[in-house]
Amino acid sequence: MSSEQRNENSEKKLVKKQNSKPPANIASLIEADAGMGLENIGTEDIKIPFLRILQQMSPQVNPNKGEYIEGAKAGMIINSVSKKLYDGKAGINVLRCYYKRELVEWADRGQGSSAPVQTYSADDPIIHTAKRDTMGKDRLPNGNYLANTANHFVMLLDKNGVSESALIAMASSQLVKSREWNTMITSNKHITSGGKIIKPPSFSHVYNLKTITQSNSKGEFFNWSITKVGPLTDVNTYETAKSFAQNVSKGDVNAKYEEEKSEELGDAPF
Repeated sequence: MSSEQRNENSEKKLVKKQNSKPPANIASLIEADAGMGLENIGTEDIKIPFLRILQQMSPQVNPNKGEYIEGAKAGMIINSVSKKLYDGKAGINVLRCYYKRELVEWADRGQGSSAPVQTYSADDPIIHTAKRDTMGKDRLPNGNYLANTANHFVMLLDKNGVSESALIAMASSQLVKSREWNTMITSNKHITSGGKIIKPPSFSHVYNLKTITQSNSKGEFFNWSITKVGPLTDVNTYETAKSFAQNVSKGDVNAKYEEEKSEELGDAPF
């Protein structure tokens, strides 16, 4: 091989080495392209998932229904968007970020769509036009009924500390559990560095929600059992919960009851 050929090969190797790049790392690519393709998605384009208790009559536990989910059993907790199931005996840990009570107008099952007819604030005067019927429903003059619905906007925590926003809507017999939870939260106290006693924000404490069996004149059903775990210690999770609470407070996040229709928002009897 001539000296000219050797020099030419050396130059080619040098150019190839200079132009070569390390193999792409998917993690670094994801970090570099963070948010791409999501630019036009706002809160109005996202449906916040409901966390609901599966009951004996829930279609998710019936193999003959299209909504059936393998492994689903009454007493489990379901994420209405991801369809993820949680063991009702172990429960879920959440931060209660915001509370809002509403009056939801529904048509009777089998009449109209699965969406609510209208949603009103808890103090709307329409409640004074309703009359309690023999089934315990607040019936409006148009034949529809109002469901007093307590909305608990929460951050769902997993064992790795990852959080996800969700909504727990309580109606009918679940309202007792809602009031108990609110009492727990409002009775929390925090002593400042100056010795002053204050009420901490609702998202400063972790709560565990399990499911338990209850019964009434209509039969047995599953309801919530709520206990306080203790104060939140992770700063990042606190900031995330605070931001979620602020977004709900500003009206950027709202309950969307489509496909959630049921007297109990979970197919439980009254």
